[in-house]
Amino acid sequence: MSAELYIEFENTNWLNDNKKLLEDYFSKMKIYVEIMENEYRLKQRDNPYYDVRFMIINDSTILFEIAYLPKIIEEEIVTLLAWIREKTQITIKDEDGIVSNW
Repeated sequence: MSAELYIEFENTNWLNDNKKLLEDYFSKMKIYVEIMENEYRLKQRDNPYYDVRFMIINDSTILFEIAYLPKIIEEEIVTLLAWIREKTQITIKDEDGIVSNW
């Protein structure tokens, strides 16, 4: 069973304006990242499936889905979210619309 969270961007232009910057960030992570069209899959190299994925679902929202969360990936996500927060305002909500403490 996976957990679904949504990263909502206050500035609705930020994702479109900074998609390349975001893609560059994912490509420099310490863990394996599979980059696809509007989707970034984080996983351990020996895992054929993703552990966590980020999928751009519209101009102001990224789906953040956790299937499995090893410590190394959790650390990378915390760093990623801090990096995004340095650049723009975001709110993270669960699938019920409740603000998450991520």
